[in-house]
Amino acid sequence: MISFWKHPWVQGLGFGLISAGTVCFTFWFGDQLWPYSLPAWAQHIFWPASAINLVGLLWLGWRFFPWIWVSAPIVALVFGEPLVFSFVGATGNVLEALVGYLIVRKLGRVARGFDHTRSVLALMAASFIAPIPGTIVVPFWLFVERKMDFSQFGMAIWNWSFSNGTALILLSPLLLLLLRRPSVFSNVYGELLLWVAGVSTMTFLTCGAAFLDQGKNFVFLVFPVFILVAVKLGPQGAAAAGAAVMGSVYAALVFYASRMVPEHVPAAIWFTQAFCWVLAATGLLVAALVAERQLAQRYFVHAKARALAISLKEERARLDALRYQMNPHFLFNALNSLRATLPASNETSRKMVTELAGYMRATLSDPADNFSTVGEEMTLARQYLAIEQQRFPEDLKVVIAVAEGLEEQRIPIFLLQPLIENAITHSLAVHSGIMNLHIDVRVEKQHLKIEVANTGIWRTPDPSRRHLGVDNIRHRLQLMYGKEASLKFQIDQNWVRALIEIPYNDSTCAV
Repeated sequence: MISFWKHPWVQGLGFGLISAGTVCFTFWFGDQLWPYSLPAWAQHIFWPASAINLVGLLWLGWRFFPWIWVSAPIVALVFGEPLVFSFVGATGNVLEALVGYLIVRKLGRVARGFDHTRSVLALMAASFIAPIPGTIVVPFWLFVERKMDFSQFGMAIWNWSFSNGTALILLSPLLLLLLRRPSVFSNVYGELLLWVAGVSTMTFLTCGAAFLDQGKNFVFLVFPVFILVAVKLGPQGAAAAGAAVMGSVYAALVFYASRMVPEHVPAAIWFTQAFCWVLAATGLLVAALVAERQLAQRYFVHAKARALAISLKEERARLDALRYQMNPHFLFNALNSLRATLPASNETSRKMVTELAGYMRATLSDPADNFSTVGEEMTLARQYLAIEQQRFPEDLKVVIAVAEGLEEQRIPIFLLQPLIENAITHSLAVHSGIMNLHIDVRVEKQHLKIEVANTGIWRTPDPSRRHLGVDNIRHRLQLMYGKEASLKFQIDQNWVRALIEIPYNDSTCAV
């Protein structure tokens, strides 16, 4: 069954029948609204067949254009028009569809829809240029048949071109979206319905004054609402709003037609078509610009994330290069041999060598990933500080406090070491007497807070020097957690505090 509907003859016949039905609807609608018969140059508002024919060729291919002639015998049969005249009108539709296809497909490079400024500009150009061949052919035939005065010839071309072009720009974007990407509306379906209902209601109400020629024209009030829909919902919102405006204009004509003055109808038709063209063109262009800006922002964020990842890999590579410059096993064996040569009575030296061996083993070993636990980081910190306390036995006082249950919490590896080294180096350089160093790990408001605080005064960083340790921590936090993590420094009287915040999750406690 599916293969039957995909047969070219079936698709072509369906396309031709839909095009013919649209043409018949337009003639029937005009006859119902204006039984007193308008001039030939102002017989209808909009020409939806222009959009049907263009989208049909974009969807099926330009070789399906002969099926547009199917409308000729149908219109002749239904409305009693001469068959020759019906074929002349259908030929005008064929010329318009082919020219529009050439402009939109080749210049606009339309693939999925009118969601880029280039494709929108191409559609605008097609709405101006494509109707011209057809609107020249039909009035010329009417003039030859003496059914139109030459004085009306220019007016007919102008008005019919606007009729076809306005329908083209109002209806084509929605039809093409529904054919090629019907799921594009699924994420904004409810919100889109509300906005479209608002645009439709406002169009219906404001068109009444324009049609009745009461000297009050509020149609311009539709403009800001339409633009807001285009900005908020993008090209799909602008496409749906354009089709809704066309439907509302038809509904307003049905409601107000009986009270319209026949002499004023052509002017009202011309004004409405001109306003709708400007409205749809502006909305589609704004929506395309917004979509392109959002796409550029996504590319920028992606490029920034890639740059951070590359930077982290470079830091990792440099660290690996330093590790591979020395043989860890040789270093550990040498330290253990050195410890064995020390007399048992020299407990301080033996302990210092043991702590150094443990510290070097932890820093030079290759971790399985970029994470360790709070407990492992505290062990590394204690080994490093044990060595420093041998250097400054009277001047360095250390307090380490880890809240209960956080020993197994996973955190980025080597997160504290640069901060501890900075605290000791800078504090001892500017501080005389006892230096207090406090390391505190706790949870507050679903964030793991790690604080390294030392007594002393804040030293303004030298801008001419690179601060690799602190910069590396910030880069890693941003890469791993984004905006949810931070490293801040606080000055609290005689204390300098480095505070790290990262998201806390109970599930990460299981290693």
